[in-house]
Amino acid sequence: MLRLLIAALLAASFAATAQLDDLPPGVLKAAKAMTVNRELVKHVAKVTCLETIRRTDLARNQRRIKDQDVIQVEVAVGGGREVFSWPGQNNFSDNELAQIVGHGMVATGLFQSMVNTVFAGNAAAIHWIGESTLHGHPAYHFRYKVPSFLSRWQVDWLGARGTVGEEGEFWIDASQFTLLRLSVDAADIPPALPLQHLRIIIDYRPESIGAAKTLLPESAGVVAAEWNGVLHRAEVSFSHCRVFGAESTLLLSAADLVKEVSQFQKSREVLPAGLTLPLTLETPIDSAIAMVGDKIRARLEEPVALPDNSTIPQGATAEGYLRQLERLNDGGSSYYQVGLEFDRMLWPGHSADFFAESFSTLPELRLSRGVRSGHRGNWLTMESQSEVIQPVHIPGVASFVLEGERVHVAKGFRIVWRTRTPARSRDGTK
Repeated sequence: MLRLLIAALLAASFAATAQLDDLPPGVLKAAKAMTVNRELVKHVAKVTCLETIRRTDLARNQRRIKDQDVIQVEVAVGGGREVFSWPGQNNFSDNELAQIVGHGMVATGLFQSMVNTVFAGNAAAIHWIGESTLHGHPAYHFRYKVPSFLSRWQVDWLGARGTVGEEGEFWIDASQFTLLRLSVDAADIPPALPLQHLRIIIDYRPESIGAAKTLLPESAGVVAAEWNGVLHRAEVSFSHCRVFGAESTLLLSAADLVKEVSQFQKSREVLPAGLTLPLTLETPIDSAIAMVGDKIRARLEEPVALPDNSTIPQGATAEGYLRQLERLNDGGSSYYQVGLEFDRMLWPGHSADFFAESFSTLPELRLSRGVRSGHRGNWLTMESQSEVIQPVHIPGVASFVLEGERVHVAKGFRIVWRTRTPARSRDGTK
């Protein structure tokens, strides 16, 4: 019934204000959420990003790690397609990601397929849950379901293929009504697929593409459990995204997308690995008003020589965006995880992309865990326990933790970066 009400509201374009005032608040919020995000997913530019996949396989008892590895690929998205290449090699092809990687669990469709099903597929039944918070910001929480006969979610597992239904939840920013998080569970898994459970959680950020806005995934988590008890996890992060074409409303063939992104990659100016870039923040950050995705700028403190004997001058501008700003609470202490990403350097006649890791000392947070007392002979002993809070690392992002109900990163904050080439794969088998 709720889905029918939403459809009616969309068709009427909120014209009958008096009648709308009589509807439950959850219906109105759901209708606005569908309207706003349907427009966002329709305006999808062609974009390329660095995709980092951290994979862990757990044994049957879910305690012993079987395998760990980290894989990085470049993904290009456009016209409803995704194509992949090893970083820096510009060898995009229409092969499936599983064929390129060669082994282990991978997920595709994280840019468009999942979100399109909910907001543009006209097949999801939406239910209001209530008000919530996400990343420290007010949010609205909904549940949805797509029956298997209307679903387009194809799952390949160990040579078996099947279509599964979808059900899950999503969170909407309470002020802008843009999608923050989408959680998808596979439903009605066919017997041919040896899976007990499959879940994908995707965090999004709105991105301005010219005069329009679209949604880009920030990160994703994938968990799959087989019937034999083996558990597979993958943590996916996207960084260093670049638009290489205007909004695409027509379906592209994979071959056409490969051709377009390959031409774009050849035209890019990219800083070489091994450069040291001391940057001073120009854009102050206030947790009370800042949002993930906000543009940030920094200045180069000193000239940097390039291999061709040219120089990046002092004062060159580095551009990026606020990648992380998440408020967390731990035993009464409030703190924020902050992440800054810079990926473009501008100076007269040049606009160069770069991939870099920070190697200067960043703020770390040590939280007290209380005092433990005991006896040693005739002496009373007191031991203070503390723990250093380590931020989640995203390749190419300087992450650190600040304590407080409201935190600031001041203009003049200094980070030293070193450019490098993204890794193809790092195996950590245990």
